[in-house]
Amino acid sequence: MKQSDKYHKWVQWSEEDQTYIGKCPALITGIHGDDPVELYSELCEVVEEVIKHFESARRTLPLSPMCPIGNEDEEMPPDESFKPEFIQKIEERIKEHKAGLYNECTTKQESDAFLSSILND
Repeated sequence: MKQSDKYHKWVQWSEEDQTYIGKCPALITGIHGDDPVELYSELCEVVEEVIKHFESARRTLPLSPMCPIGNEDEEMPPDESFKPEFIQKIEERIKEHKAGLYNECTTKQESDAFLSSILND
């Protein structure tokens, strides 16, 4: 898996701008274009370039936060807004998931329940 695969990227239509917007909130604010397929490809290239820049500058890459499922209008908050305790719980749950203790969330309800269980621990 490439480092860039760890970051949530998506393309969505902007009514306000009347164009497609490509986003990867953990690394960049966004890029825009007319063709969603070409834009996603360009977004992936930009993310790769940002990661290379971080690595060449010996900077720590930001964590890739879990993303909401089902509502493309929701923006992910910047990494700095996550408390260290929350990030630690997420990392623990990811390890448990990789060990087969949890199933993937496939609906918004499952994702909400998962995040609720972390926040209420």
